[in-house]
Amino acid sequence: MTDERALQNALAAIDAASTSTELRIATGELVRCRHLDAVPKLMEVIGYNNPSLANLAVSGLISLGAAAAPLILKQLDPSNYSARAWAVRALAEIGDICGLTTLEQAIANDIGPSVRRAAAKGLGIIRLSSNPGKAEKERSRCLYALCQACNDGEWVVRYAAAFGLEHRLKNVSWREQLCSSGERALQQLSGESEAVRIVRLRAHLALQCLRLQATTN
Repeated sequence: MTDERALQNALAAIDAASTSTELRIATGELVRCRHLDAVPKLMEVIGYNNPSLANLAVSGLISLGAAAAPLILKQLDPSNYSARAWAVRALAEIGDICGLTTLEQAIANDIGPSVRRAAAKGLGIIRLSSNPGKAEKERSRCLYALCQACNDGEWVVRYAAAFGLEHRLKNVSWREQLCSSGERALQQLSGESEAVRIVRLRAHLALQCLRLQATTN
C-alpha cells in the first residue's frame, strides 16, 4: 500500500489527463498505489472502451486481492457492457466467493466468448466459504454452471469449462451426483462428438488427473 498523497495525486492526474498517453501514465501510477480507495477510479477507467487501458486497470484491481471484490461489485454498472466485461475478468482472477453470482450470470448469458471463458476459469478456482454447508452449495452451483458451459458454441469456453471442472472436482467424492455430472461432461468433451481436438485433449487430461487423484486417495 502507499501513502494518501500519492493516491490523491494519481487520482487527480487521471482526471486531468488530456491525452491517451497521459491517461495511461496516470493509471499506471494509480495501479502502483495498490490502495483500495483506487477501486472506484479503476472501475471508471475500465469503462473507457480502451482495451489497453482497461487491461492495466484490471491488473490493478487483481493486485488488490479479495478485499477489492465487494468494492468492484458495488461499483459495477450493468448498463456499461465494457466495464462489466472487464470486471468479470477481474473477479474471476481474484476468486472471492462474493463474485459467484456475477460469474454464473456471465458464463450463462454474456455475449462475449472471452468473458464466458474468464467466468469458466473463475468458477473453477473461486475460493469456497469456510462453512462446509455453504461451501457444498457453492460447489454445486459452480459445477452446474460449468457443466452447462460444456455445451457452449465457442470452443474457447468449452476448453475453459474443462479446466474449471478439473479444478472444481479435485478433492471431492466422485460418488456425489453433481460430481458424476461433471465427469460425464468431461467425457462428452473428450469424445469424438467434440469437434475441436484441443478441447478433447484438455478434457482427457482433466479426466486423467482426477482419476489418478482418486486412486491415490
